[in-house]
Amino acid sequence: MQKTLLPFLSKLIGFITLAFCLSNCQSEGSSKTADFTGEQLAQKYCASCHAFVSPELLPKNTWLMGVLPEMRARLLTYYNFEDDYLNYSKNLHKPLITSQDWQKIVNYFANSAPDSLTSFASAPVKTGLEYFIPYFINEGSDVPPHITMLKVNSLKKSIYICEGDKNQLLIFDRYGKKYDSLLVDSPITDLVFEGDELYLLTIGKMKPNDDSLGKLLRWRKGEVPQEVMNHLNRLVFMQLADLNQDGKKDMLIAEYGHEKGSLAWFEIGKEKPHKHVLNTYSGNLKSYLKDMNGDGWVDIVSLVAQMNEGIFTYYNQGDGKFREKNILTFLPVFGVTDFELIDWDNDGDWDILLTSGDNADYSVTLKNYHGFRIYLNDGKNNFIEKYFYPLNGAFKVRARDYDQDGDIDIALISFFPDYANLTNESFVYLKNKNSSNFSFEAGTFKEAIQGHWMVMETEDIDDDGDLDIVLGSFTSAPVAPPPHWTNLWKSKRYSFLLLENQYIK
Repeated sequence: MQKTLLPFLSKLIGFITLAFCLSNCQSEGSSKTADFTGEQLAQKYCASCHAFVSPELLPKNTWLMGVLPEMRARLLTYYNFEDDYLNYSKNLHKPLITSQDWQKIVNYFANSAPDSLTSFASAPVKTGLEYFIPYFINEGSDVPPHITMLKVNSLKKSIYICEGDKNQLLIFDRYGKKYDSLLVDSPITDLVFEGDELYLLTIGKMKPNDDSLGKLLRWRKGEVPQEVMNHLNRLVFMQLADLNQDGKKDMLIAEYGHEKGSLAWFEIGKEKPHKHVLNTYSGNLKSYLKDMNGDGWVDIVSLVAQMNEGIFTYYNQGDGKFREKNILTFLPVFGVTDFELIDWDNDGDWDILLTSGDNADYSVTLKNYHGFRIYLNDGKNNFIEKYFYPLNGAFKVRARDYDQDGDIDIALISFFPDYANLTNESFVYLKNKNSSNFSFEAGTFKEAIQGHWMVMETEDIDDDGDLDIVLGSFTSAPVAPPPHWTNLWKSKRYSFLLLENQYIK
């Protein structure tokens, strides 16, 4: 398996997630499937695990050289699962499909997949942002930056980043001057401010694994960090809230994991934090806490980016109980990476803004369905896609009224761009011209290519009344960019970039 660098880069694209549900499959004799077509066999062996991926969604060579060889290893050969999380039956050490049936599947994809995907027509992107001025920060490291976490504290006017290569939290003032740091035992992936304290999530190992080496730490400046919890599995997200209305703060935590994971909330006010599991999916990535049905209870809306790709609402039933509802489902090749809940149309309910562009592992090819989407809420928490902006490798979205004209503008970054078109894809700002008909003016700035942006946050860092944007750079990639780009990023060594909003001077 390709060793990707980040939890949300470790999704197994295409058929790769098949292994998660093979424990429900039984080896079929050739007599039972002899009359099956290749399409029927493909449906049988993958649709029980995730939404069926049509051959038309990937080029023929990607199927034959990337996805299908991995699927073959899990179906046809004597695959060794002894190190995997699930307790597979002995049948899984035997082929689950006959050679004849496997060849039918290969022929089906070879005959049905296109030679290439149709490229989308790139929208015009204007160079030059009307209100934003870029300030690049090189924090003086002797290694190229690998920023795994970025947060802005608008009250303290400070920027917090984690340099993943050094397992170090670095704190900067609004002018980019470093004034504090903290060394931990693995890269930090999330941070929550709570009064004078910080809660920190450490991931354990970056590469895909289920070793449960992640930790939740609590740190007060000048003191040694306290370990709140340990033995957690590739942590990527957390949020504080009173989820059971007992007057005490609870911690919602996403364990991205690899072949196991979870979304759970913890009563951290107890001597030993008590865990309440919401799901056991791998790929839990990000959540919002909103009252989705107006009953006065805080619900959870969560993005899952692997295995069960989709967005799920957990309706708060009271007394710490939640009911799950899947509100959006995505194909594995969709590569979901980030989302926001915004009332786009000012109708009093929450809409979904989503990026999809994870393009690693076994189906590495430019995909014309990657980009940014807006899903509107029909008032009953059913979501309908209304807008799509194509963007290769779309990775983060921050939607705010940056120019204070009463509507929502969009900031986007790409981690897997079309490097031949990097100047128009590294960072894109969609200025809202008309919300009702989704009319935007796309812009960027020429210096955006000087970093490989993986994280992004929005706050009023300089306290002037408008919102600034901060980008963090991760100079490595699971799919190697052209050398001239990596050489540029490593020579500049910009850890982060502040786009200072000059709308209010």
